[in-house]
Amino acid sequence: MLTRRQEEILRLRARGLSQTAVSRMLRTTRENVALIERRVRRRAWRSLELLISYLRAVSATTVTLEKGVTVREAMRMVMDGADRSGVKLTVTSTELGEVIRVLGLAVDGERLGRRLYVFVGYNGNLTVLIGELP
Repeated sequence: MLTRRQEEILRLRARGLSQTAVSRMLRTTRENVALIERRVRRRAWRSLELLISYLRAVSATTVTLEKGVTVREAMRMVMDGADRSGVKLTVTSTELGEVIRVLGLAVDGERLGRRLYVFVGYNGNLTVLIGELP
């Protein structure tokens, strides 16, 4: 969890304000704003690494879907990974295709526009992370 002050600084910075402008608004130093941003970023990164470790530990398999793979190929890769792990998916093939299409930003509904990591749980549930992982 973030403190109110941390949230406020991040919100203002996300809106495009400089560290100097934020520091003036909040009556603190630019160095303090920079330090808070750096600490939150570092903590968030460690949390992401923890989440990934957790997902790998509790998943029967992980399938990496590279950018450029077709939706049909991606569906087959996830279903094959689940089959090899002896897991029955909790989604239909139509639902799986739609998840991959939407989260993968499939161009013209065919090729993934970004990398996806699909964690297949032992219970058949899916967790999908997008982009590059640490």
